[in-house]
Amino acid sequence: MSNVLIVDLESRPDPKLIKIKEDLLTAKANLKDPEKIKADLEEKTAGLHKELSTDTDYAEIVCIGVIRNEEKKMFMSVKEFADWYNPIYDINDIWVGYNIKSFDLPLLIKQGLKQGIKLPYTFLQGLTKRYYSPNCRDLQEIVNYQAKWKSLDEILTIYFGTPKKPIDFQTASVEERVEHCYCDISDTKKLYELFKPIL
Repeated sequence: MSNVLIVDLESRPDPKLIKIKEDLLTAKANLKDPEKIKADLEEKTAGLHKELSTDTDYAEIVCIGVIRNEEKKMFMSVKEFADWYNPIYDINDIWVGYNIKSFDLPLLIKQGLKQGIKLPYTFLQGLTKRYYSPNCRDLQEIVNYQAKWKSLDEILTIYFGTPKKPIDFQTASVEERVEHCYCDISDTKKLYELFKPIL
């Protein structure tokens, strides 16, 4: 029988890379007034946090939340995850997440490579195949199939009547992000259970 891993990552901009992105910012080419140029750059800088948190090259992982089969929820760093997963890794493992193919897995792969951490990269890369990967259930693809794409927050409200607790990612502490990961992993499990009959 395959192991089912429900996975969610929480991220933030990698502090070492923020300056690189800030240096690449330019004002709109049609602006000539120094005040308008300054305002345009300030606006772009203000939006960097969210942009970099979701860019798999500029983000870093704060925590990885995992539920394996029916075990208790676990929260780990990339290194702790590798130490835990490598000995139990099975080619038949089923990974479940919301937007896992486009965000969580690519970020995990890139962070592992950046940190020189051993992970089953070929297997993980195979999980990111669009539309069908036999070992990956991306609930964003499944729930939004042939429909307008919706966020996990919106889907939870539609199917369970319960919006997620809001979080300000720009000011959130590591503890608040771990708590958010705990909620996301619990909600993803509920959604997985609901849609299991069509998986």
